[in-house]
Amino acid sequence: MKLIFGILIVCISSTCGFLFNSKSGPEWDSMRITWGPDPLSPKYFVRQPLTIEEAKKERFEQISTGCQGKFLGQRFMQGKDVSLILIYDSHGNIAGTQMGVSEL
Repeated sequence: MKLIFGILIVCISSTCGFLFNSKSGPEWDSMRITWGPDPLSPKYFVRQPLTIEEAKKERFEQISTGCQGKFLGQRFMQGKDVSLILIYDSHGNIAGTQMGVSEL
């Protein structure tokens, strides 16, 4: 019985992979970050640049390069707003975000 169940699982897994083309990972076409009193409201979802080129066009400034300090990646922020720092990998694609708190 266990053998039949195992064969069934393998067949279903391989069929789903074939039908849904699981060889490639997800493709991200946008990234939005929300901050506001109603996180479900679409007006608070702000589009963020996915590449370094887009970030520079949107006037983000580079604050670190590569492996400086405690954080890896190329980090960008817009103006003096430390509440959102975008982190890009060595290929220039978004790798993550970082939040900061300004000193008083």
